Amino acid sequence: MPAGRIRSGDLLGYGLKSVYRIKNGQQEYETRNLENVMSLFNRASGTADILASVKEVLSGKLGDQLQSLIHFGNHVDRSLVPTAEDKVQLLIVLRCIDSGTLDQLADAFQGIRGSEHFGPMVTTQAEIEVSTDVFPTTFLEMKYHHELLWGEDVLQDLEIESAYLRLRCEQELKNLLFRLQTGYLGSFRQARRLKSLFHQAFQSFLKTLHAVQVLFDKPFDQERSELIPQIASQLEIIPRP
Repeated sequence: MPAGRIRSGDLLGYGLKSVYRIKNGQQEYETRNLENVMSLFNRASGTADILASVKEVLSGKLGDQLQSLIHFGNHVDRSLVPTAEDKVQLLIVLRCIDSGTLDQLADAFQGIRGSEHFGPMVTTQAEIEVSTDVFPTTFLEMKYHHELLWGEDVLQDLEIESAYLRLRCEQELKNLLFRLQTGYLGSFRQARRLKSLFHQAFQSFLKTLHAVQVLFDKPFDQERSELIPQIASQLEIIPRP
């Protein structure tokens, strides 16, 4: 069976409220959202094949100019379930960026099947290293949730300063609170919209909590059942059932 295919036996429902477990190659997800299940079922079967094609095309087209090719994002993070709107994120690290190299890269992408499902991020290692102060949570998540497809792992030893990370976590939590309060006004007495609002907010909240754990010298990639009680204890918050 080709890598990335979903077998019928890998899709299971159980419990009073159905929880679907999805296996896509080495990745596993759990979700109660049937729409997510179907979108994953329809899209995941070809993702591994397309990633292999991207690796072959870009490494062949760019040669030594391609320093690293990395798959990151919700399709790699096992604590989140990617949706139909989530693109397959690719970090394309070049040794240097000029118009000629960008032309080569753009030309290569034209010949890749399914390239419309990708969200490429094109940069250099030097640019990454001087950008962790501006995007600390983004690069922290990429550091712990990525798959090296080709070349050097430029994220493995990336250093992110705690001072920048703390400020960004505070900003993200406050932005989330503002969005929730505003979104509640537009979703008043509309159960479906409220459910969607809180679901999206919770996903963002979890991502930020993982980053907060690093500030307490805790592992970044913890299970949800451990993460929330630990954060509540560290911040002296009494969780409600």
